[in-house]
Amino acid sequence: MPKSSCHWSCLAPFSVAFLVAWVAGARAQEAVTDFYRGKAVTIVVTTAGGTGYDYGARILARHFGRHIPGNPTAVVQNRRTIALQKPE
Repeated sequence: MPKSSCHWSCLAPFSVAFLVAWVAGARAQEAVTDFYRGKAVTIVVTTAGGTGYDYGARILARHFGRHIPGNPTAVVQNRRTIALQKPE
């Protein structure tokens, strides 16, 4: 079976597709960064303060903003009444 002479000419379409995807991803990243910059993300915990879920949410909130573009502030709110409400 003869070898294909498709070395660089076959890679060109993949290179162009990669470049287009990379530029589109960079523009989407800028839009997300602009959206979250200076805002607060609220983490609602439906248990009382001092429980394991509250503690875990506060640890998450401490590091959460660093991993989202725009570095929003994470705030934890304990709302025990949400868990106690009956569905309609």
